[in-house]
Amino acid sequence: MRKCLFAAGSAMLLALVVWYTSPQWLAAAARSVLPEGASFTLKSRPVWIQGVNTAGVRIALGDCVLLDVDNIQLTRAPHRWRVDIDRLTLDTACLPASSSDGADAEPALLAQWQARLFAAEINIGRLAVLPWDSYAGQLHLVLDRQQQSLRYRSELLSLTAKVEDAHFTLESAEFSAPDVASRLVLRGEADLAESVSHPPLRGALQGRMESGSIPDPLTLALNWQGTQGVLRLEAQHDSTPLVSLPWKMSPDRIDIENGVWRWPYAAQPLSGNVSMTLHDWRDGWQQTRIDARLNMLTQGHNGRANAVLVLGPGRLGLLDSALRFQLTGQANLADISLSATIPGEIRGSVINPTLALLPGSLLRAWGRPSAQTVLEEARWPLAGLRLNANGVNGRLQAIVRAQDRYWGRIALHLDGQAHDFWPDSGRWQWRYWGEGRLPPLGSQWDVAGHGRWEDSLITVEQLSSGLDQLRYGHVLAHQPRLTLTAPLQWQRKAGEEHFAGALRLTSQRVDLGEGGYLPPSQLLFSVDGRSPSNFQWQGDLNAQAIGPVALRGRWDGERLRGMGWWAAQPLTVFQPLLSPKLNINVRSGEFYAQVAFSAARQQGFSAGGHWVVKNGSAWLPDGEVRGVNFVLPYRFAQHRWEFGVRHPVTLHIDKLVSVFTMQDIHLALQGAYPFGEDHPLILSQAEMGVLGGRVSLSALRWPLRDPVLFTVEGVDLSELVTALKIKQFALSGKMSGVLPLDFTDPNKMITRGQLRNDKSLTLRLDQQLADELAQRNMAQGAVVNWLRYLEISRAYASVDMTPQGEMALLAHIEGKNSTRSMQKPVILNYRHWQDLSQLWQSLRFGGTVQDTLEQRANERE
Repeated sequence: MRKCLFAAGSAMLLALVVWYTSPQWLAAAARSVLPEGASFTLKSRPVWIQGVNTAGVRIALGDCVLLDVDNIQLTRAPHRWRVDIDRLTLDTACLPASSSDGADAEPALLAQWQARLFAAEINIGRLAVLPWDSYAGQLHLVLDRQQQSLRYRSELLSLTAKVEDAHFTLESAEFSAPDVASRLVLRGEADLAESVSHPPLRGALQGRMESGSIPDPLTLALNWQGTQGVLRLEAQHDSTPLVSLPWKMSPDRIDIENGVWRWPYAAQPLSGNVSMTLHDWRDGWQQTRIDARLNMLTQGHNGRANAVLVLGPGRLGLLDSALRFQLTGQANLADISLSATIPGEIRGSVINPTLALLPGSLLRAWGRPSAQTVLEEARWPLAGLRLNANGVNGRLQAIVRAQDRYWGRIALHLDGQAHDFWPDSGRWQWRYWGEGRLPPLGSQWDVAGHGRWEDSLITVEQLSSGLDQLRYGHVLAHQPRLTLTAPLQWQRKAGEEHFAGALRLTSQRVDLGEGGYLPPSQLLFSVDGRSPSNFQWQGDLNAQAIGPVALRGRWDGERLRGMGWWAAQPLTVFQPLLSPKLNINVRSGEFYAQVAFSAARQQGFSAGGHWVVKNGSAWLPDGEVRGVNFVLPYRFAQHRWEFGVRHPVTLHIDKLVSVFTMQDIHLALQGAYPFGEDHPLILSQAEMGVLGGRVSLSALRWPLRDPVLFTVEGVDLSELVTALKIKQFALSGKMSGVLPLDFTDPNKMITRGQLRNDKSLTLRLDQQLADELAQRNMAQGAVVNWLRYLEISRAYASVDMTPQGEMALLAHIEGKNSTRSMQKPVILNYRHWQDLSQLWQSLRFGGTVQDTLEQRANERE
């Protein structure tokens, strides 16, 4: 009895020691079967709570955790064991680069493998195999010797399958790729071979694939019997397969011969042939050597073309791959041709491969993408690039040369370095430069700068773009240049879209035609919006003393719109805008303006607004003008100005001093410039006070078609004689009349113009002149004596004048000389010819000298 108690106590003590030392001896036992350098860690000592429980295990190879298991529970269910695991993570990056497939071992038989199974149920709450954790899900596995079943569920992958003796049934499988609107559904069955290293003896697999980029669902069928079979991919409503790959197996290779494919869903139908050989496939698919050839036939603007993709020799592996490839040939699309010479190698895991492009890789394109654009050449040197699911790594380059009927010729270069870059993912630093010609503006341009693309943020850090000149209509801007004053940043992330930056546009000088110019100018503006095709902008324009002009507007991707406000400033700052040929010197006044404008490719530049001048004054070539006041509403489109959009523009001038002093001038103007038959310019009102009376002009229309009437009312002849500086006689009184002006007649500008006196006139001859005329002969002296002093009761004149200024005057005068006889009438018929252009020049000479002296005196003050 005592021995039995001792034995029982010893057994209990031994079991207790084994239990408490389980982390140590389990780790030692695991190291004997794990690869060299691997470590095994039991996260906690097992405890008994309705079964054996532990916090989990961890297996690591160096610093890399190969297997991480959390919360394991082992219980005994009726007729089977049950294993529940909360989480199991397997990191394939920790697996050795090469491993033995046991090629020298005797192949296992399926029946032997099933006979070794014990009845068990395994549940894993979250199974993740890295780096494909997006497919992580729940696993339920039931094992016994007669049947094995598996059920897996995740957001992107679900699978239900079972094996009964030697028959495999895939009840359902559904697969979706991350961030892709596509789905693949499969089902099928197969008879398994006696050895697990041999392929199934026969089988059939059916599938259905749906994608947002394909209008019809696709059906997949894989059927085989013994050592040969066919893989077919078809559209739902098309009897001709999209892919047909007949294959056959031998002990050391699988061959696909006379395979065909076509793709009718591209911009133009594509088709080709496929051939492939898989060598040494029995050594395991990771040791299978691949040789393949695929070609693609296209037909476009350059006729038929062929491109060939050659794969191998090489292999694809779960952990590591080494498969050479080369793409060579040409593809002709409807408007573009592509040619490629791209050698490379597929490396890394077959599930997440890396495409390494080797030296000599080059992609070219040329053609006519639109009716008015010719792509002369686009080149993408691709040597050294590496592409995988994380993005592009290496040097990204592009060279583009093109010509457009409207925008002219361009040449652009792009060069940069990418790190795990896809659009809106990773990082790409780049610089750019280029040049071209812009026929619409008669200029050559250049551009240069650098920037970066980090995830969804694009930043242009430096920009310098300029033209040698910018010509638009009669306006010529010298060397305008656009630069950045703050980086341009474009945030593209959905829900956070933002575009902002600040720029400077400068120009050395802007010629306005006929010698007027805008001094060196600068436009500072900022942009703020959602994208480069949708933003608002605002800024200020200065041209030395001119300005500032406050500007703001928006760009919608097709049209630039804006408004400008010109604050009130002295009129004298606009002196450079006036042509020196006008010989106008601005003295004083105030100016302000407002404008709205837009610019688009089809409509060009258009604007509308108003200019306001208050109390302006200036020296003129033959006098001066004072008290100029007007509000000028206008529109500008298609290189034409339109003045007085709704109502005629009214111009008021207090005084215009020239040969004659003109006062209270009123002008009303409306129409277009340059004018034409469809766009006339009309002076609807023109009147002023002059020589003690008023003169006016009836409506004048350009282009000139009809005569206009020049009306004279109550002009004081004494003021006229004084202005004309006539010393030989004195004439007083007032006259009125109408002169028809015809600017279209090459021979006569005035025909039968009429002038007559309003009331009585008085004529006095200079005493010395009268005496001299009287002494010449007795008859002439008698006439002169009657004209020494003449009271004119009726005076009538008919005027004719040529466009060259040659005037013919025919006058009839009736009056009396009260100093000689109150009763005897004097009737005088008088004909006079005068070159008015010479007279005007002589009159202007003296006035111009006087005005120049006054200008110099004012400048000294």
